[in-house]
Amino acid sequence: MNSIIKLLHHSFVTPYYRQITGAILFIFFVLFGINPSFRQALETNYYIILSITQTPQAFLVFCGFLLLYATKCISFFSGRVNTNGYQFIFQLNGIASAKRTIALTYIAVMLLLPALIYGLLVIIIGFINLQHTYALFCLCALTIITVFTTVFYSWLTHHPEGLKTGSIKLLPQIKFPKTISWFLIRFMFRKQFRALLFVKLLSFMALYFFVVHDASVFEERMLWLIFTLCLIAHGVIIYKNFYFLETELQYYRNLPIANGKIILQLLIAYLLIYLPEIWALRALWLVHGNLYSYICMVIGGPAILALLHTLLYTDDMSMDSFLPLLFGIWLLFFFFSFSQNKWLIPFVSLFGCIVVFYTSFRSFEKQGEVENLE
Repeated sequence: MNSIIKLLHHSFVTPYYRQITGAILFIFFVLFGINPSFRQALETNYYIILSITQTPQAFLVFCGFLLLYATKCISFFSGRVNTNGYQFIFQLNGIASAKRTIALTYIAVMLLLPALIYGLLVIIIGFINLQHTYALFCLCALTIITVFTTVFYSWLTHHPEGLKTGSIKLLPQIKFPKTISWFLIRFMFRKQFRALLFVKLLSFMALYFFVVHDASVFEERMLWLIFTLCLIAHGVIIYKNFYFLETELQYYRNLPIANGKIILQLLIAYLLIYLPEIWALRALWLVHGNLYSYICMVIGGPAILALLHTLLYTDDMSMDSFLPLLFGIWLLFFFFSFSQNKWLIPFVSLFGCIVVFYTSFRSFEKQGEVENLE
């Protein structure tokens, strides 16, 4: 049995952590590197965990991240199983079911280890602060995720083509509309999932944990600075979205789609990926009573993202030439945030988006292929 576990460890666990080392370092930097001192970093993370054990919203967000991480582990295992060098995994079907379950449980626990460790901290802090209900809920969530992952691994050892052929149907088949916004959403979640996750995680945490401060330390100008920086951080995702439309979905230019419908689809797509920020910023209205700024941020966010997309139609830009443009847009809207007329931000972004799109969309012509976008 030890030899089987060692073989599985070297075949799955070691390659997995080599693959996600960069992501772990990035998340560690987000959790500990943005604070001026290590003590403040510990206090910030303590209050994050404490909020998970005290509020249902934070607990649901935590469960969502657990589910996303478990999906990543399942995706990695499935990808390995479907390669020629890992055909030995099917030999597990020839051993006793108890030994096979132990081996697959070991793999599930080792791949889920970062999430399990963080969940264990939530449970400990929850019991220390007498938040027994959420601590037990967290324990149940960790157990369910581990069992679910193990069962899925076992299923994949019997049906290695399951995720590719779609022979497993956990949800009923839903027919989504064949629209540009839907194609963009699918592209972001399929081809840019890690980049999207990192950007949304950083953006959500930066906005949420700043806006929930009480009025004595809350500074609205600093919030606008963080808000505009978070939007500009979406630039890499928007750049890839643009060239996805112009290379893999180029036929849509020949379809009888009005310009107004195309720009509306872009706004819908960026509104959908902006929903986490809308939820994170709601404390600006509920806690600080600033409904006016909240509405400007809710409307201005997707409008600025769509503006960044449409600006790429003005020229066939490389990423190096797009970055200075991002910096200029950030300076423009950051200085707008100093004005008392915050409505200028959603107005200018929407107006600029429409004008740039109508003047540049039909005349844009891509000159060459863009490589190494993934």
